[in-house]
Amino acid sequence: VDIIIAFDYCEMPHGRSPGAMHGDWQRCVRFCEKHHLPLPQIDAERLLQEPVVVLNGDETRGEPTLIIFHLFKVPGDPPDLFDPQENAAAGGFCSTASARYVTDDFDTLV
Repeated sequence: VDIIIAFDYCEMPHGRSPGAMHGDWQRCVRFCEKHHLPLPQIDAERLLQEPVVVLNGDETRGEPTLIIFHLFKVPGDPPDLFDPQENAAAGGFCSTASARYVTDDFDTLV
């Protein structure tokens, strides 16, 4: 595999970063290590700062390039911009318990 494209919608509780020991990204890293799956170095802080993160893999080690798209606000976004993470935490339509979107919900996301 040369490229992996990930749409990251991890519901990170406030105060818990992607670098948290029991966070989803660190669980992914541990899984890959355990199963000897090559993975580029995960820069957890970039995952919070950039809406799209490209982690270049090292071909000589068989690492794929990861392209990660986020569905949450990043620093610099306007304060009144819709925040899918806050919506999910409040049990809104972005919650993983919600199986449907209405047209207005979809329009809010795009």
